[in-house]
Amino acid sequence: MIRLEGEVANLRRRVREAELTSQNGGVDGALIGSLEERLRVADTKVRQLEGLVLNEKARREGAEADSSRLAELQEENARLLRNEEELLLLVLDMEAQIDRLSSDS
Repeated sequence: MIRLEGEVANLRRRVREAELTSQNGGVDGALIGSLEERLRVADTKVRQLEGLVLNEKARREGAEADSSRLAELQEENARLLRNEEELLLLVLDMEAQIDRLSSDS
């Protein structure tokens, strides 16, 4: 993403240079046309790169949300495992008491 932002900055710099060159008056028509075409191409490239940056930001935000949800699910799983272990110990204790009561009678 940083590389894309660098490319956007570079293209903007080149566009600005082309604009300054075209404002200098002593430039012939063919050069102006060429610079205008480069400007249009650069603008298109900038829009594409900005779209890529926005898509990447959205993807990363989604990944962060997924990561957060994963952490929540892992905590819930750990809690459920602890609860299962406590219930298993309770069942074993109750079975032992049943055995003891049945052997006393």
